[in-house]
Amino acid sequence: MNQEPALELLLRTWEEVLDLEDLAAACRTLEKAGYRLYGAPIEIALADSDSIQRDGIPVLDASGGEVVAYVRFGVGEAPSDRPLDQLFLRLVSWSIVHNRLRQASQQRQELVEALRVARRILEESLPKGKLGFNGWEITGCLRPALHLGGDLYSYTAGQRNVRFLLADAVGHGLDSTLLVSECRALWRASASYDQDFASEISHLSNLLYENTGAERYVAATFGRCHGDGSVDLILCGQSPQFVLRGHRLEKLEEPDLPLGLFPDQEFRVQQVPLEPGQALLLVSDGVLDLRTRAGDTFGEEGVAAVARPPYPCSQRIIHDLLAAIDHFSDVETARDDICALALIRKPEQTV
Repeated sequence: MNQEPALELLLRTWEEVLDLEDLAAACRTLEKAGYRLYGAPIEIALADSDSIQRDGIPVLDASGGEVVAYVRFGVGEAPSDRPLDQLFLRLVSWSIVHNRLRQASQQRQELVEALRVARRILEESLPKGKLGFNGWEITGCLRPALHLGGDLYSYTAGQRNVRFLLADAVGHGLDSTLLVSECRALWRASASYDQDFASEISHLSNLLYENTGAERYVAATFGRCHGDGSVDLILCGQSPQFVLRGHRLEKLEEPDLPLGLFPDQEFRVQQVPLEPGQALLLVSDGVLDLRTRAGDTFGEEGVAAVARPPYPCSQRIIHDLLAAIDHFSDVETARDDICALALIRKPEQTV
């Protein structure tokens, strides 16, 4: 075949291959073009395929580093160092690399769309607005660092008290979201207002360990509010957490280990009494570890600057915290999820 028809054939083949989504079909099209060029059968095998012996000519990617395929020629004229021969091998390389890049792009788009859907499901599963019950008021917020994060909050009112949760799963992304969502589901299912609080969380930790193993764990803070103004807290790998007593800010530290690290974990209950008008502010490490480009950390000082009385409502505490975070950080996307929960014992109403 003279050079001009050969170039036209290669150009038509390239245009045809561009429209093919199936890589096997693209290879068959290239084999047909090679047969027309050389008058002999041609086999193309991907580098990760065992369909033919790798005794053909290796085809490198555009960078010349990785072998993407092997081309074996049958009886007849075989490629040499002629420009046309090299152009055909490059066409094979371009076609394979282009197809794989397109497949990778489609997979990324599908993953992004799946993450968007999962994020919407996560956001819709969070409590809607504040909860007021028996003299308590509670509000939470979540800002995932990525399309999906490993943090969440939850709260619910029972017959006698309010239960709440702030959880942070190890890692980020879809797997962390599934893990922390499972933790929340187990927490809801294990609710028993008559059961010892520490035993309840220990049982929850065992279930999480049995379902996920020690390599996947959750840091969390669990709480129960009582009508006498006391709050039972269990800190599982999260600290410090903060008690807002007017102009005095107390830190709750010395947490137990995160949930799900090993079987039969035991947890301690910390009891925090709150007077009317006092509050709790629970935050994930994404709040405390938030950094500017210059390396400054939001930290406990950032929380202390926000937590100033009076506390008219839990929503105001969360609002002020997020406003301070926005003012502090010059980074468009935080590296970690920002999650917080504010609980206030409402002042007694005067008649």
